[in-house]
Amino acid sequence: MLITVLALLAQFYVALYPIGGPNLNADAWFQSYLAGPLLIFLYAVWKGYSWFVRPADRALFIRTKDIDIYSGMSEIAREAMAGDKEAQQKRTPMQLVKEFFGTFI
Repeated sequence: MLITVLALLAQFYVALYPIGGPNLNADAWFQSYLAGPLLIFLYAVWKGYSWFVRPADRALFIRTKDIDIYSGMSEIAREAMAGDKEAQQKRTPMQLVKEFFGTFI
């Protein structure tokens, strides 16, 4: 939602003050801001679809206590998050490198 609002604001600014000078006319503005109504329409369609067909997607936000951060996580990362000092000390330097670069892949 935040990215959509930022895209609408940026598109509005570029349509109002186009690159190349202050050539302000309504026809050019409507042609430049055509993405605005399209984004609003697509958002409304998605909310209508998710309200009736996918009730699990109705929520506007998810509470922090309901977010599952452990499913799909490797055992090494779980041990690191749990703060198990003995398990962290048993890892070799190569395991540390694999764990570090594995987060970027």
